[in-house]
Amino acid sequence: MERIGRIIAALVATLALAACFYGPGAFTSTLDLRKDGSFAFAYKGEIIFLNPDTMGGLKPANEIWKDDMASCTKADDSSEPRPCSRAEVAEQRKAWQAERATAAEKNRKEAEQFGAMFGYTPGNDDANRKLAASMMRYDGWKSVVYKGNGVFDVDYRMAGKLDHDFVFPIMPQSNMILPFVMTRKQAPDSARVSAPALVASFGNLFAEKMQGLGGATGGPTMASSRTKGSFTLTTDGVIRTNNTEDGPADIVGGHKLVWQIGPDSKTPPEALIQLK
Repeated sequence: MERIGRIIAALVATLALAACFYGPGAFTSTLDLRKDGSFAFAYKGEIIFLNPDTMGGLKPANEIWKDDMASCTKADDSSEPRPCSRAEVAEQRKAWQAERATAAEKNRKEAEQFGAMFGYTPGNDDANRKLAASMMRYDGWKSVVYKGNGVFDVDYRMAGKLDHDFVFPIMPQSNMILPFVMTRKQAPDSARVSAPALVASFGNLFAEKMQGLGGATGGPTMASSRTKGSFTLTTDGVIRTNNTEDGPADIVGGHKLVWQIGPDSKTPPEALIQLK
């Protein structure tokens, strides 16, 4: 049982890290869902991969030690600060540098490992430009431009029939899916729309839910999220449930739901649409 627990913990840690590895930046996304089962989806904006320096909240690698970062307290009262001696400053500087080096190396290896899952190569702009070009060979990816520092500017559009689940994005060189938006057909004649990974806290929420299966707490997070955008759902079907702040609005040809999403958003968009 102990061995099984370790395996589950390792799996949870792997999935939780992958869930934090990329997410939306600035974006606009729309989904039009018709009662006949046809749909049209669009996502225009950024997909941002975390670089080693930002994984796990690590501060930039070019940060330098300053002696005023040292902290010392009086021996007779551990809560009262006092000036540090030169030897104490030197000792704390050495420990800080060692900790930074260890964390940076750990993050670099993790970034390379999980970047390989998606074809992304941290720190290699040429390889990432090739990845962007390769993505446009797949249906829906109208434009993909690598802007540097882990940022891909994309224009994705897809239309079809909802006779199967629809998920975005599916990275061409990956077997893992982190769903920004997904639509699932439900019997008898309804569709559930959700956007779990559009919110920056998706990785943390995922990790919390998986802890019950043996996962450890902690792990990487979107240290300085740039997520900011909107997701708009339009339909001529009946909106059965939704979690927007303002509820549905009537428009020509149906109804509209709008979710405004920012770096502090906690609740993923969800709606249930009756199609017939």
